[in-house]
Amino acid sequence: MRVDSEYLLTRIVPRHWDAFANEARLDREWVMGEIGTIARALPHSASMVAAAMRGSGLTHPIIGQLKEQLTARASICRESLDTARE
Repeated sequence: MRVDSEYLLTRIVPRHWDAFANEARLDREWVMGEIGTIARALPHSASMVAAAMRGSGLTHPIIGQLKEQLTARASICRESLDTARE
């Protein structure tokens, strides 16, 4: 999946979301708000899903690694959005 012209999650910045909003004919502020909401909710959701998986007896190390990577990516996204608003 790509946002605007960028495929790498670590390289997606607010201008890519701006272009997405424009291409999709969506309000820029709404898109940025929704992305921010998702980025703030993702760490908790990832933790809850990982805990549920462990509670179901799944113990593969990838579960914790995935939770950590999702949390890190969400943090990068939040920081990028916060910087764009300043």
